[in-house]
Amino acid sequence: MTDFFTDLPQLSGKFNLPQFLAEDNINLETNDVDAIEGQKRIALGNSNLLFNTRVIPNSLLATIPKSQLDILFREVSSPPLQGGYITALKVFFASENIDGVDILTLLYQPVRLFCRFYDGGSLKHMYQIGFSGKIYSFKNDQFVVCQDAEELIKDYTTKIKIKRTTEPGAAFEGYVGGSDTKYMLFPFQLIYTVMSDNDNTILEIKNVATGIRSSADTPFFHSTLLHSPLLGPPRTEDRIFAGFYADRSHLCPPAREIYFGFTRL
Repeated sequence: MTDFFTDLPQLSGKFNLPQFLAEDNINLETNDVDAIEGQKRIALGNSNLLFNTRVIPNSLLATIPKSQLDILFREVSSPPLQGGYITALKVFFASENIDGVDILTLLYQPVRLFCRFYDGGSLKHMYQIGFSGKIYSFKNDQFVVCQDAEELIKDYTTKIKIKRTTEPGAAFEGYVGGSDTKYMLFPFQLIYTVMSDNDNTILEIKNVATGIRSSADTPFFHSTLLHSPLLGPPRTEDRIFAGFYADRSHLCPPAREIYFGFTRL
């Protein structure tokens, strides 16, 4: 685990998003996920996940340009307040029927989280969602409001099957409410830092299975990795996502309260 506080002035200036300057400066607390580890988790997604009884054919679930992410970010960052909050993107797993075939897809909801209290045990501040924007799908290279989001998200839970271990003969199991992942929560600070560190304006979302939640014997869960193709120099201590994946989303459930370390500028 590596402490890494967002460089908000750099992020704001590089992407012309001054709204970042009003947010709490959070510690992204990244796990270093290099290409080898990232491909391992992607391979587990291929071998340990089934959707509608089929192997998920493409590990790349979405390729989103910065210009479209800007739209969702601005929905929850304006008007800016005087600290005490961060913005984030909920990414839901969902089902979509295309030409009579149900496929895995993603839905997106920008949110603003407000700092509620300081937890002395973890030395972190607890955030809760205080404002939620519209839920969108991403079609034809743009976000569009999704009118049937609740139904599509529910359909996902009936179609996903997960092999919890790599033990020989392990069976695929159905979705467990209150335990399995319904959505992931990515701070916008993380999303834009991933693109910035790679000198890119494209965000990729990869399909994975992982037991990263706690200990090594944790059963596998469905999750995603963020990635941006490297266009700049190799990784340095100041550009920790260059050529790497980002996996510090919050899987919900079971997480009801979101904790971050932060400093205020």
